[in-house]
Parts: sequence; structure tokens; C-alpha cells
Amino acid sequence: KTISFGRTALEIFGKNQMGVFYNSILSGAKTMIRNLSAGYRLIEAPTSIMLAGARKGDIALIRSGVAGLHAITTSTNEAFTVAARTWKTGIPQSWTPKMVVERAEMAAMIDSMEKMAKTPSEEMAVGFLKGHMRVAQWFDFPSKILMSSDDFLKTILMRQRIAEQSMYKALTESKDPLDIAGQVKKYMDEYSKFIDPQTGKVKDAGLQKYAEIGTFQDDPGIGINSLSMFLENLPYLGPVGKLVVPFLRTPANILRYQLEHTPLIGRYAGEYNAVKQSGDMLRVAEYEGREMIGSMVIAIGAGLAANEMITGNLPADPRERARWKTLSIPPRSVKIGGKWVSYNTLEPLNNILAASRSEEHTSELQSHLNLVCRLLLEKK
Repeated sequence: KTISFGRTALEIFGKNQMGVFYNSILSGAKTMIRNLSAGYRLIEAPTSIMLAGARKGDIALIRSGVAGLHAITTSTNEAFTVAARTWKTGIPQSWTPKMVVERAEMAAMIDSMEKMAKTPSEEMAVGFLKGHMRVAQWFDFPSKILMSSDDFLKTILMRQRIAEQSMYKALTESKDPLDIAGQVKKYMDEYSKFIDPQTGKVKDAGLQKYAEIGTFQDDPGIGINSLSMFLENLPYLGPVGKLVVPFLRTPANILRYQLEHTPLIGRYAGEYNAVKQSGDMLRVAEYEGREMIGSMVIAIGAGLAANEMITGNLPADPRERARWKTLSIPPRSVKIGGKWVSYNTLEPLNNILAASRSEEHTSELQSHLNLVCRLLLEKK
């Protein structure tokens, strides 16, 4: 009994302490901003569909994109309801019954230990664990904020997807062009059966995956999965390996999302080819429009760079780096009203802006070197 008591106490303490560790990281401003950057996708995805539709002259795609933007306003109240429930219960819509049971088991284990405790040291251990659990629950607010905001965004993303699909299907398949509104409502009602408006629970795997992609929680691929498994199974790292794993998925998915904005490269990143083979024209338009947005961002970055209103990464040239330091020029910043403002938290566009400015700077240095070489040759 003593061994069982001790092991249980250590297990509970370890789980609570791991929760405190996670929340101390999640409470950082950068983590919060990175998580909320998924909100950019609420505007970007339907806008990308509209841009691709405009390029192709496809009215159905354009109107589907408009329907997606309109869904932001019509689904906000439902999203707040779902987020409020997640905040109150601490249980997000994506959790399985098994996860809920595992969470409840810890409190039940402490109650059982309290009944088992016989010696003063055991009673003291139980008191310590109960106090430690209260502290861990108090520090749980960063997780609750992130889970609630995730469910808020997921709800809107799924409603956007339903609105876009309903509009596109009505416009492309309806035999009566005068009854488009009726057809849209019919499809909306049909697709809406897959979502519980109170809890946000999803009964359709495709919708769930779309929401996970939109909040950077989808499967990052075999490379990251293999690394995660490797870290988890390293014997000399112990529990530290498990602590690192959750912080690999989101950055990997954000990086993939950034690549999808990059012209030419975008169509080879993520699951573009799989989407294209599936025949989902809305998702295809999303990817194509996303590349167009990336091209526009690069063009804007180049224009700002030409007027010395944006900086990229720190220059590799030591002299230029020293000049930046002397003039207090910060990296990855844009000049607004005569002041430098960092765009480093503007994910997923920050790296694209930085790359466009760095490329322009590299080209500028190269042109100066070419000029010097040409003058030297002419002098000879």
C-alpha cells in the first residue's frame, strides 16, 4: 500500500507540475499572438477564393468567397457561446470522452488517497497535493484562454466552410437560377446538422480537419511526427521529451502556411496536390488565391524597400550591420509615421516580408559590387 500511495502521489504531482510548466509558456505574449494569428485566416481564406475566382472569371467562386466573409458576422454569436462553454468547463470541443475521463481521474485519485491515508506523513502528502492542484488550476487560465479562442475560431471557420460550400453547390448545380437563395438555405441546413451549436462538437471528419488546419493543429506530416516520436522515446530525456513535443506542431504548421503564400513554391507545400486531385474547387481556389496574396505582399514589400521604409533580417555584411546599429535601425520592421514598428508577430506574412526586403537588399549590394568591378576593369 505504501509503494502504491507513493507512486500515485508522485504521478499526480508530476502531472500538475507539467500543467504549470505548460501554462507558464503559454502565458507568453508571443504565444498568445501566434495563436490568435489564426484569425487572419478568417479573412484570408474567403478572400483567396474571391481572388482566384476574379482571375478565372468564375462568378460562383467570387460569390462563395463573399458568403464566407458574411459567415463571420452570422456565426460570431454561436462562436462566443461555444468559447464560453469551453472556458467554463475547461474542455474543448475536440476532446474525446477518454480525455475528459482522464482529466477527472486525477481528482478522484486524490479523494481515494485521502481515504487511504493513515500516517501523519501520508495525510500531509495528500494536503500538499490538494494545495498543489489548486495552484495548478489557478495557473490554468492561459490554457483556458487558448482553448476558448481556438474553439471560437474553429466555429467560425466551420461555418465559413459550410456557407462557401452551400453557395458554390447552389450556383453550380441548381437547375433553377431564380431559386439560388432557396438552394443555399437547403444546403446550409443539410451541412449544419454536422455541428452542435451549443458545444461546437463536430460529426463530420472533413469539417473537423478543415478547422484544425485553420488553427494550425492538423497533422504536420511524417517529418515532425517522426521527430516527436523520437523525442518522446529518448530514455535519457525522460519526461522532458514529452514537454517539447506539443511546441513542434504549431510552428511547423505555421511555416507550412507561410510556404503556401509563396509564389510557385506554394503549390508544392502542404496538401495542395491532394486537394487538387479531390476535385474540391473551393479548396483549390483557396490555395491559388493564397499565392496571389503572397505575390502582392512581396510587391508591397519591394515597394516599401525601395523607399527605405522596411527592413528585413539583419544584414550579413559586418559594415552594414554596424551601420544599422549606429542608426538604431531595427530588423524586421516597417516605418510608420517616422517610427519603426516591428512586423515580426504578423504571422504568417512576416517571413515573406522579411525575405522580400532581404532579397532586395542582397540585389542592391550585388549591384554596387558589380559597379565597383566594372569601374576597376575600365580603369585597367
